[in-house]
Order: sequence, then C-alpha cells, then structure tokens
Amino acid sequence: MEDNNKKNDGWEQDGDQAGSTPEENQTGERAANEPAFPSEGDEFGPDAFADEPAEERVEAAAAAVPAKANPLPWFLFAITLAALAVVLYLGQTGKAGVSGSAATVNGEKVTKQELYDAMYKQGGETTLDSLISEKLVAQEVDKAKVKVDEAAVETEFTQIKGQFPDQAQFDSALSQSGYTLETLKAEIRKNQEISKIFESKMDLSDAKLKEYFDKNVDQYNTPEQLMISHILVEKQEDADKILADLKAGADFATVAKEKSSDTGSKDSGGSLGSFIARGQGLDQAFEDAAFKLNKGEMSGVVQSSFGFHIIKVMDKKDEVKADFDKQKEDVKKNMVGEEVQTKGAEWLENLKKDAKIEKL
Repeated sequence: MEDNNKKNDGWEQDGDQAGSTPEENQTGERAANEPAFPSEGDEFGPDAFADEPAEERVEAAAAAVPAKANPLPWFLFAITLAALAVVLYLGQTGKAGVSGSAATVNGEKVTKQELYDAMYKQGGETTLDSLISEKLVAQEVDKAKVKVDEAAVETEFTQIKGQFPDQAQFDSALSQSGYTLETLKAEIRKNQEISKIFESKMDLSDAKLKEYFDKNVDQYNTPEQLMISHILVEKQEDADKILADLKAGADFATVAKEKSSDTGSKDSGGSLGSFIARGQGLDQAFEDAAFKLNKGEMSGVVQSSFGFHIIKVMDKKDEVKADFDKQKEDVKKNMVGEEVQTKGAEWLENLKKDAKIEKL
C-alpha cells in the first residue's frame, strides 16, 4: 500500500509519520487505497488511524483518550466478500445441483456448475466453517436466553463512528470493508451477545472489579491535555523577530498564516486541531516546552528536530484521576471484553468439540 502518512512539520516525530512532502501535507488527502474498516481482531482506537494525515490522526487519538470502554474485539464472524458470494450462489442453486450457463467464451459455455466448483474451491470451506461457527454461537445465545438491548447496540455504533475524523472517512472505510450500516450493527449485536454469555460465567463482584481497576488504573485516568498552536521557521533569527512582534501585540494566528513553514497547520492559524496529551507523537523538545505552559501563555523560541517554534497554549484540560465508583460500568465492560478476547477462540473450539457436526 502506498505510504500516505502526512507530517505536520515541526511537531510530530518521524517515527510516527513516514516521510511526506509539504505539498502532500497541505492537501490532507487520503490515498484511494486507504485502510478499510478495522477487520476481525482489531479494536477501534487511535491505532486504527495510523494512515491518517497527522492532524486527523491526533484529533482521532485525542478524542479517544477519555473513552475508556473500548468496543469488544471483532472475532470469529468476518466473512470475505468472495466467500460470501459462494454462500449467496449456493442459496440460489439448492441441493439438486447447478444447471445452465454462467457465460460463453467464443460460443463455448462456462457452466454454472463450473463456476460454483471454482468458487467453492477458493472460499467455500472457509465460508462453511464460518457459518458453522455462527450457527453454534446462535444456538448458545438461544440456550442462554440472551437478549441485547438495541439502545446498547446504537450506543456502541455511535462510539465506533465517533472515532473516525469525519463522516466521509467512516463511509469510505465501511464501503471498503464490505460492511453496510445494517451488517455493522449486526456484528456489534453478535459481540454483545457473546459478551453477555461470558459475563454470566464470570465473577464480577465489586471486589473483582476493583482488583481489575487497580491493575489498569492508568487507562481510566484522563491525562492532562492541551490545545496547541505554533509557528515554525527554519532560522532562529527569524523566530526571534517573530517572537518580538508577538510580544509587541501582533496576532498569533495571523502571523502563523503569514510566516509559519508548517503547511499542515498554518492555514488554521497554527492550530494542531484538537486536544493532545503527552506521548501522542509530538517532538520531545516541543512537548516538554508546551506542557510547561498554562492556558493563554506563549513560549520563547523552542528548537526541535524540525526547526524553531513559538508555541501558544490555547486551552488546557487538567488531569482527572479515575474514580472507581463512577467508572464501574466501564471497568466491567473492559473486564468482560478482555475475557472474550483472550478466551473466545478456545470457547468456540469447545463448542465445536461438543457439537455433532456433519459436512455433507
């Protein structure tokens, strides 16, 4: 896949953004082969946007910081479009065999039976195994009398959608993955059904939840976050002059638009786009200087690996320490999700071992 990462010159480290040109940075466009909707096993979070332009990646990551209850893992049920085509085709032909032609080549027929045989060889066995797995899980759901609240499905769908920078990128990822809104919500529903089965077999007493919370307390803390603007230039003498102008009353955003060399932020007055926490890809010298400032304060000239900056903190959110009683439901959801992720495959294999399965 083409490397389409874009770098906000002067603030994001090379390790987080592969090399790109200023022209690419300025357009902020994504490649036509952008990554599809996260597949089975993936979680939705900042890493899902590894190929986004820098501003959009940081925005997505920062937005995800307070979202402590990640959606459950997507395992077991992703069927490729090619394999799904086999199922649909088989559903149309029935058990009596396949008759008729699918195409002609210089007058010679390609029969539907030949088409079916080829499709089955390419994906049929995998598809059949997936359908067997789905059937087994559905039977377990019925046996356990599991009911999923549709409001909970909508809530999780909204959380997933909200972690994409905008509607267009969500729609694009949805389309490329082969999902529709309906099939995506169906997958969410399946995951929640599985979660409820696991939940019914777990010790989720307050004591166990508190133990899990204490072991993972950092993920429930909300870190200090800054809304940052900056001006980047190549030479210190230019930065010194700009700083003097700013201290004399020049408007920061206007100067950034006129003189900053960071094409990824200058058009927005130097703004990096959203609240950013420590460890989210900022150059270390830049980060250290920014987090020493209070809201409304401006730095002196700061040298980073990209050049010379003047940094201004436009807004600030203080660190919020986790409160177990207020976040108990998130803790419960994460604890169950971790159990599904680590033991889901084993659980399914045990269902297969205990079932009477005949492949005809």
